[in-house]
Amino acid sequence: MRAKTFMSSITALLVITASGVIAGSAAHAGDNHETTPNSSAAEISPDSALEAAGTYTVAEIYSKKSELKGRLVKVRGNVVKVSQNIMGRTWVHIQDGTGSEGGNKVVFRTRDESPAVGSVVTAQGTLETDKDFGFGYFYSVIVEDSTFSK
Repeated sequence: MRAKTFMSSITALLVITASGVIAGSAAHAGDNHETTPNSSAAEISPDSALEAAGTYTVAEIYSKKSELKGRLVKVRGNVVKVSQNIMGRTWVHIQDGTGSEGGNKVVFRTRDESPAVGSVVTAQGTLETDKDFGFGYFYSVIVEDSTFSK
C-alpha cells in the first residue's frame, strides 16, 4: 500500500544512539514524500542481494562503514521511501532484509531520476559516513551521487 504525504514542517529528527545508529529520518518543509508504511524487505533475501557482483548488504554497509568510506558501493533492495527535492536532491531509502532496527536501511541521494517506492533496484554511489547536515540531520551512513538500475 502506498501512502503519499505532503509535509508542511519538519516531521522527524534523527536520533543517534550511543552505537552511532540512526533512528528516524529527515524531512524538510514542503517536500513530497512517498513511503510504504510498515514496509518489509522480505522479498529480497541476503543471498539474492549478493547476486550482483560487488554488492553489499545493508548490514555490511553499517558494519564495514569505516573501510568503505569514500568508495563506490552497491546495494540491491526494496525502495521503501522516496523524498523529493530535499536540499536539491532526491533521497531514496532502501532495505534488503538485513540489519537491525535503526540500521536496516540506507539512504541514497541523487539528482537523477529516482525509482518508485516498492520497486526492487540496485543502487550505487559513494559512501559517506558521519555526515552532519546541521539542525539535527546526522547520518552515520549515506550514499551520495547515486544511480539506480533494475
